[in-house]
Amino acid sequence: MNDNFDTLEYLNNMDAVQRVMIYTLGVSEKPLKKMVQIQKLLFLTSKSLPEILGEHFDFQKHKKGPYAEAIEENMKIFSSSGLIEGMGFGLSKRGYGLYNIVESKVKEPLKSTIADYKNFISELSEDELLTFIYVRFPEHQKNSEQWKRLEADRVSRALSMLKKGVISASLAAEIANMNYFDFEELARKEGIRWKID
Repeated sequence: MNDNFDTLEYLNNMDAVQRVMIYTLGVSEKPLKKMVQIQKLLFLTSKSLPEILGEHFDFQKHKKGPYAEAIEENMKIFSSSGLIEGMGFGLSKRGYGLYNIVESKVKEPLKSTIADYKNFISELSEDELLTFIYVRFPEHQKNSEQWKRLEADRVSRALSMLKKGVISASLAAEIANMNYFDFEELARKEGIRWKID
């Protein structure tokens, strides 16, 4: 690793995707530990803000839902440049140096959208995250072995996410593939309390 790292020079050579990714890795106190989390966070952000990120990521159908090769390639670049360290994908001191500059240039609504999705995703298990993605974006279910496995236990995952308070009861019912009132009755029997939608 080069000890003469020039933060501004590195920043000037970064493209828009890399800057968004550095912001994604640095924002909030909750580090993402798996590539699938980073992939899905940027997928959800792209879907929410197509006018900002729509053309930057090319998400394809993959064995674990939507996947953009550029994300994985950039994570390898960040790792070899010493921008991430430790278990998972936490930024190093060098990475935070870049993040602090990038963060000041990120504007709303991108800023809060990424932060909100990062907080949401950090609360979910991988199976909960994938179940959420497949239900919300059913075009990714086709020919997915993961979805076939996850579909069998979608009710328990919907209950778990509702219990964590990360989704509404109506969304949990959709994930469970149940009528809202039947799902509400099941959640009550399970002793789960939730905020009104």
